[in-house]
Amino acid sequence: PASTLKGPRSHLPASAGMPRSPRVARAGCSDRSAFLAVLLVGLRWELREQSSLCSSASVPAARFFEFGAPSAPPCAKRLHFVRHAQGTHNVNKEYRSPANFDARLTDLGRTQCEELERTTRDLDVELVVASPLTRTIQTARLGFATVLGRGVRVVAEESCRETVNFLCDCRRDKSALQADFCDVDFFHITSEADPIWAKYEAKFGDQEAFTLHRESNDVPAITARITSLFSFLAACPETSIAVVSHYAFLTSIFNGTGGLCTFADGTTADLFRASLKNCELRSASVDLSAFEPST
Repeated sequence: PASTLKGPRSHLPASAGMPRSPRVARAGCSDRSAFLAVLLVGLRWELREQSSLCSSASVPAARFFEFGAPSAPPCAKRLHFVRHAQGTHNVNKEYRSPANFDARLTDLGRTQCEELERTTRDLDVELVVASPLTRTIQTARLGFATVLGRGVRVVAEESCRETVNFLCDCRRDKSALQADFCDVDFFHITSEADPIWAKYEAKFGDQEAFTLHRESNDVPAITARITSLFSFLAACPETSIAVVSHYAFLTSIFNGTGGLCTFADGTTADLFRASLKNCELRSASVDLSAFEPST
């Protein structure tokens, strides 16, 4: 795993496509990692409650096996999950600041991507799926540079983006992203503006009016997005896929939100449930057959 030491901040690009009224709350923001520790306790309680409800109904779930394990079924896909490299918001923790709107990588983040690339160049990745936020696209392009040089595509996918709470989690307009990353496939991004941000702003108001977490407290919404991601990956013809995503969203997957992720052994469970560092890569053979499109 790459180091998470703080480094110099990069220059912040202009925030094209930013919401029109991003009034910033003056109150300090609690550390996201501390919040997630509390969130995980709640999620585990939620799962215990769900288990009794699911006893008479079949709940689809992805089954994670140790990477390359002989016990994995032949249909299992080789999935490589990556948390994005260090972003500006990871340094100053000013998640609501317009300066961190759709946060970009820092200089250290770019160095972390170079370290990641020395590992990924030897992987047989056939497709790179990335959250449409700028920091994940940057991580995908830099961290898989050799892989992309072999003709592999980067595909932006809305379902694997960060849980949407603050301006750092809000994506830019699709047209602005396309202008910056003309080599990335944005076909699956169907909305010009950020639909998830708009949903919660309509419900709670802007960040000055509502300063708490938004989507992180909406377990059904996160469950729906995990289902969408697994369904998307299951439908892909490629069998070796990299997924470049975010801390809170990946943590939600690996800790069983919605009961959609199970593990074949304790070692794999411990690996994936541990806290993710910036630019860390974790691989598994994953049975997604429960999410394959019906014929």
